[in-house]
Amino acid sequence: MQNIFKKVIKENGQVAVIVAITIIALVGMLAYVIDVGSMYETRRNAQTAADSAALAGAQELPENPAKAKAKAIEYAQEHGNVTLVESDIHFSEDYDTIFVDNAQDSSTPLFFSGIFGLTQKTISAKAIAKVFSPRSLSNLVPWIVKKSSISYGHEVILKSNSKQTPGNFQAMDYNGGGGGSNEYKDNIINGYDGEIFLNEWYPIEAGNMAVPTGDGVETRLGSDICTLEDVTDVLEDGTLLVTNPSCPRIVLVPITNDFPANPSETLQITGFAIFFINEIIEEKVNGKDQAEVTGQFIKHAIIPSSGEVQEYNGGIKVIRLID
Repeated sequence: MQNIFKKVIKENGQVAVIVAITIIALVGMLAYVIDVGSMYETRRNAQTAADSAALAGAQELPENPAKAKAKAIEYAQEHGNVTLVESDIHFSEDYDTIFVDNAQDSSTPLFFSGIFGLTQKTISAKAIAKVFSPRSLSNLVPWIVKKSSISYGHEVILKSNSKQTPGNFQAMDYNGGGGGSNEYKDNIINGYDGEIFLNEWYPIEAGNMAVPTGDGVETRLGSDICTLEDVTDVLEDGTLLVTNPSCPRIVLVPITNDFPANPSETLQITGFAIFFINEIIEEKVNGKDQAEVTGQFIKHAIIPSSGEVQEYNGGIKVIRLID
């Protein structure tokens, strides 16, 4: 009996040791899992900060690299403990791309690693954002402008009350189905809902569109009173950047190199421009209704676009993360 009792005590002691070791292992595994989860959360925060910094900085490119750095740092700091310094921000040679190389978050608390004296870990993230030009745009108004007539910094006439070519009043028939004045007017009010592509050819709208132009612009603007100063910022080079594209006075228009002599021909879209409508002037010229749209071209705007892009060529910007 005495031998049996000693054997039981010995086995119980072994079990206790095994249980103790198992508990320690389980606690260690739990701490490790917590550490991994903590590092994952910190990494995600650091990556979000790096992405936000790159996208924010790219908004200032290629015109203002210094401001791009400042803006990137500002946006990174909005994500808690993330640190980003100027030396960790670089640009491509033509300044259309920003590289955020080392957005650091040192806020990761560690439990398992604390056994070895490591209670915190710094995690870094990288991001690259690039400025593109859109390959296509939607929501354009049905007006066309010659590239040579675009100037910045003063009022211009977008739609003239005199014929530029016989039967062509700088009006576009994007659908090509001869939708007439009602479709034309709707495209002024809401913008054309289809995609208009660079280097493609589109038909022009023949005839006097003065009345639907006036009605369309008046309906689009409604009682809106936003001013140019309300919807733009002045950049260091003196040009304007759209900050509030929701203002109905901000419209997108296609650019062409020249108007054809025959209004039944098509026009090639060679670019896109941003225009701020100052006013619509309706009057009679030689007994006929005419309408004139005046305003200012704005050199820069940033727009959301999920469509195709191309290398940046000025004007409207599409900014995307590329890494």
